[in-house]
Amino acid sequence: MDASRTAEVIPVTALAAAEALFQEGKTVSFNNISATFSMGPVVEPGDTVFLSPVPWSVIKTNDIIAYRAGPVGWIIHRLRKKNKDVFITRGDANFEPDEPAPVSAYRAKLIRVIKKDGRPGQLALSFGFRLKRWLKRRLSLLL
Repeated sequence: MDASRTAEVIPVTALAAAEALFQEGKTVSFNNISATFSMGPVVEPGDTVFLSPVPWSVIKTNDIIAYRAGPVGWIIHRLRKKNKDVFITRGDANFEPDEPAPVSAYRAKLIRVIKKDGRPGQLALSFGFRLKRWLKRRLSLLL
């Protein structure tokens, strides 16, 4: 997911306002945040997400984070690897990880999802979804 696609969904002014609220320690919600299904089924187009400015030191592998991607957009993906300088994320529905990003790009942690039909979302992946993804990867290697 590139930054220009994210910017179509969230106006740049909303991102700037969210960053100001994060500086005050406030949680921010965005409606219809996702432009793609890269985080499906956890976050899909039409869902509402709640982002909280959790300190980077508290963030763990498999948390879902928001980070700045380029000058005008954010990406919300699951953290796969982290060290003191950079981190790597991947969308749950993606096969390949994202490019490494500097720790300074981190903005917030996803703490809650409300699905477009009003149900609460689940942040962890189900066993069935993980199994299907694993099988697809193995089959693609054989073809």
